[in-house]
Formats: sequence, structure tokens, C-alpha cells
Amino acid sequence: MTITSTTTLTIVRNAVAATVIVLALAAGICAAFDRHILTTWVGFFFIAATPAEVILSMLWQSRHPPFVARLAQPAKGLVLTGATALAGGVIGLLLFYLAGAGVSPPTPMLLMLAMVSVVTIMWLIPIWHCWPLSRLTSNQTVLGIATLVAAYVAAVLVFRAAFDFSFLEHTPVYVANLDPKGWVNAWVALSVLVTTVSVTLIAMLFDFWPLTKLLPARRQPAFGIAVTASVVIGTTLLYGFFTHIGGLDPVEVLVRVAVSLIYGIFLVNLMTGHQLLAHWSQPHRGVTLTVIAAALAIAMYAVYAHSAPFIARHTLAAGSPAYELEIWVANAMLGITFPLMVVFADFFEFWPLKRQSPR
Repeated sequence: MTITSTTTLTIVRNAVAATVIVLALAAGICAAFDRHILTTWVGFFFIAATPAEVILSMLWQSRHPPFVARLAQPAKGLVLTGATALAGGVIGLLLFYLAGAGVSPPTPMLLMLAMVSVVTIMWLIPIWHCWPLSRLTSNQTVLGIATLVAAYVAAVLVFRAAFDFSFLEHTPVYVANLDPKGWVNAWVALSVLVTTVSVTLIAMLFDFWPLTKLLPARRQPAFGIAVTASVVIGTTLLYGFFTHIGGLDPVEVLVRVAVSLIYGIFLVNLMTGHQLLAHWSQPHRGVTLTVIAAALAIAMYAVYAHSAPFIARHTLAAGSPAYELEIWVANAMLGITFPLMVVFADFFEFWPLKRQSPR
């Protein structure tokens, strides 16, 4: 089908309508909870559910188990959302007691570990295509569960090796036995890791061009090694630019650059059903989508930052040492809004904006 300018306008119009619905839901959730509850308990359980949600959406394409693909909306969306919530509850409780020692509310250590699990799942699926687990089984159920477990194993290993929370030693939230005392400041580690996700998503806007020209079959592990090298280089350049030239500290890079850019990419990709400029060839499509995503990142960060005091019903201090505003914005953007985007766009397939029959 030839995609005309009218079709593009329809895609944009539907994406705007869908985004407004998701933003209203996210704002309602954020407004319903005290800011401390939102950035600890609520944010934690949303993040704990995200790796399972990525498995359902990105690996299983919202079509597995097979009976799910045969369901009509809204039953399909409800089943997938329920499965995500159940996984988030079970995994969240396991993390809370096993990794968080049952310390209430969830500590910065536990919250960051949960965030790292989202990073690792985003490495395992789009970059490595679940390799080498995919070589061991073709059963999608087994592969999905094994990948989820592998994501948490990898997250724990990375967290214990890299994260140091010594800067919190003289604060009430510090728990000594939960601090792995890793290689670098925890904010630096988290900022770099989340930046790798933003770079990966940019690569996906390009359909991994030009690597797909060199490795058209995307066979593993060659493809994973090539993409990994590209992401490391891209992350180094992006993080280095904003810290050394832009003068931002690691938390500012995390929220104003990495998180906001990821959010902008989700808007141009996920909320348009991956259809925006789909008829364009690479690299023109990737460049244009990246520019649009960057513009949306800047605009939406401003929207979230300026609306935060009204939604949170409290003035939030920006910058060091508390980073109240940055933490609230990061939770609202990726902790709350992103999972809702997946639910609405992938699980419910934009229902009721679009009426669809089961596949």
C-alpha cells in the first residue's frame, strides 16, 4: 500500500489522540499518590513489571500464548495487562525481600537494581535476540521465561559490579548491607546504562542500518557483537558530549537526555504503531525520526518538569543533592507513562480508538 500524506496525517492524528489518553491516565496515577509513595512503592512495582511487559510485547509480539492472539479487544488487552500486573507483583515481592532485605520503603539500591533489569532486557531482546538461549530452545514460552530470568541474573551481576552508593552513607535512606560498593558512583552507572538504551532505540529507528547491510541475516553472535560495539561507541559519544561539553551532571544526563530521549522515541515509534514514515528508506527515515524524537524529548521534559509541582502538589527542588524534580520526572515518564504506552498501543492495539478483530 502506498502511504500518502493523508495517511501520514491520519497516523499522526491517531498517535496524538492515543498519547493524550495515555498522558491523562499517567497524570491521574501520579496525582493519586504522594510523591514519596510514587517514587518508591508505585514506581518500584511499575518498574518490576516492565521486563515481563517487554517480553510480552517485544519478544512474544502480544500473540503468545497462542490463545491470546485469538482474543478480540478488549479481552486481549485485559489478559495481557493482567499478566503483566501479576508478573510485576510476584517479581516485585521477590526483589523486595531477596534483593531489598524487606526494607520499607524500597531503597535507592533496590530501585536502581530494578531499573538495571529493564536495561538488561533491552539488551537481550533487540540486540542479542535472546542468544544463546534461542539456540537451546524454540519454544517461545520457555524462551520468554528463560530470557526474563537471564535479564535479572545479568542485572544483579552488573549492579553488584558497577554500583557504589557511598555518597548516601550519611543519609537516612542508606542501608550498608545493600550497597554493593561497585566500581563507580551509582548515579554515573545508572546514567550510562540508561543511555545505552536510548542509543539502542535510536539504532532501532534506523532498523540497525548500516549494520543490516553488512549482516543482512542478523545472525548471532555476529550481529550482537556488532550492535554492542556500535552502542558502546554511541553511548560514549552521547554521554561524553553532555557531561564534558554540555556541563550536565550524571543525574541531569540520565533524566534530561537519556530518559527524555527514550520517551521521545516511544512517542514517534510505539504510539504511531511503528508506521510513521514507514515508506521512507534508511538512513533518511532514521535521521528524521531521531530529530523528531529529540524535539519531542525536549518538549515533553519541559511539560513534565513544569507540571510536576501541580500534579505532585508540592514544589520539587531541582538538582543536587536531592534531585527531587529529576527523580519525579523520571518516574512519571518511564516508570509510569512508558508501561501505559505499551499497554495501550501493543496490548489493547489502540482500542477503542481502533476497532480490530482478533488475529
